[in-house]
Amino acid sequence: MERDLLVVLGLGGAFAVFYTVAQSWGWWLGTSTNILFVLVSGMTAAFGLLVVREDRKRVQSLTHLRLRLRRVHFGFFLVILLWFLGECTWTVYAVILGVQVPYPSIADVFYLAGYIPAFLSILGFMRIFQRLVTPLKKIVSALVGLLILGVTAVFLLTPLSLSSSPVFVKAFDLAYPVMDAVLMALVTTRLIAFIGTSLGRPWTWIFCGLLLYSFADIMFSWGTLAGWYYSGHPIELLWLYGYLAFALGFNRQRAQFSEPTA
Repeated sequence: MERDLLVVLGLGGAFAVFYTVAQSWGWWLGTSTNILFVLVSGMTAAFGLLVVREDRKRVQSLTHLRLRLRRVHFGFFLVILLWFLGECTWTVYAVILGVQVPYPSIADVFYLAGYIPAFLSILGFMRIFQRLVTPLKKIVSALVGLLILGVTAVFLLTPLSLSSSPVFVKAFDLAYPVMDAVLMALVTTRLIAFIGTSLGRPWTWIFCGLLLYSFADIMFSWGTLAGWYYSGHPIELLWLYGYLAFALGFNRQRAQFSEPTA
């Protein structure tokens, strides 16, 4: 098993133990987990920046395909950078200003802004490798995407739209599950579509990171609606595991770029 994967699995286990132990810490639970999010997302953004830098060094092999892939790489880095800024802003609210659950806040502007490069990067990736997808996989992936959108609409969007929250709060309540459902549908269909193809595993890890992150967001929306979410809830592990999957994908892309070209 590759060393970077072992590190990620070890960190994932350590995070799970940490969240289990920290549940009895009271105020320190939210503080420590918020700081952890800043550290992990910052590390992931650093790996993404390394990918962008390594990609730009390969000027001698720049082709039209490489140029399009470069935009996709930069787009995924921008996703994590915006989410990192969101984590920093959330932590300032929670730790310094004493807001227990800072939602909605300026942090949500960064979180929501991250979906724009996420959508563009996924669609750009799909256009590049469209010819690798068989018609059957297109049909199956489309059905799975529609299923995700339908389930989210029935079990989350409808209750949120009928809630008594202020219009401003309701706008954020609806924005997250809508974009998360679309993101999950896109990512799931891409994973299904490229099963058995020659694409490298770094992309699979990046897409898994997006899938985990968007699913965590949907659970957060459900938790705030039902009233069981609190800062430091174990459901936050899904976000952290999403960041770890992203970091693993970025690291393997960076390693590929560092290899000498023939």
